[in-house]
Amino acid sequence: MAKARSTTTARLKWEKVSEDYYISIIDPTDTGRTEFYFTEVEGKPVTLSSAPGEDFFIHTPATNTRKGWTVSHAPTGAGVAWGKTKEAAIAAADAAIRSHGGWTKQRIQNCIAANGLSPRYAFVK
Repeated sequence: MAKARSTTTARLKWEKVSEDYYISIIDPTDTGRTEFYFTEVEGKPVTLSSAPGEDFFIHTPATNTRKGWTVSHAPTGAGVAWGKTKEAAIAAADAAIRSHGGWTKQRIQNCIAANGLSPRYAFVK
């Protein structure tokens, strides 16, 4: 488990520093605060036609409450869509991205501002 790193949203340049995949976890605490952190998962890269050039991966859900597959965005660890099969999850991710106007820099910026950058990546100057 890696703690989310705070960052300013003005820095949008990063490079891959690891081959590992991480997802962003949002964990409400008993005190009413919400903690954000990353946890490593076993994943495989996927290409989404709705977001060419972006780093996405597919993995089984982090909890045992749901069977199937999740597509997540590697730099942010954000889950994009879920499906009962790999194919269904990839199709759902493409559909979700298209319905929200694409995987825009602003969407990525918002995820990084809220949760930090995945440990798979590091900011470059």
